[in-house]
Amino acid sequence: MIRHMWLIKKILYKTERKNHFSSRWVDGRVEFNHVALLAQSGFIRFHMDKHRGSTIHVDGLTWNGHELLDKIRNEEKLDSAGIKTL
Repeated sequence: MIRHMWLIKKILYKTERKNHFSSRWVDGRVEFNHVALLAQSGFIRFHMDKHRGSTIHVDGLTWNGHELLDKIRNEEKLDSAGIKTL
């Protein structure tokens, strides 16, 4: 699987904005896999649907998820100002 950072950012922003949403395998395997990666890495709080194992319910960002989103925002600000980061 290829990790798409644009999708990671999109999921983190969506989680911050909505706080609760679901990602189902049938809706899009790529998004589902990225939600699972963020959950396994401890960036989002989640639970699996016991009746439908192919659905992840996102319950919000963890502390580390907020920290990652802050870093992403700072990099985006620096990029828009034309400042290169390593």
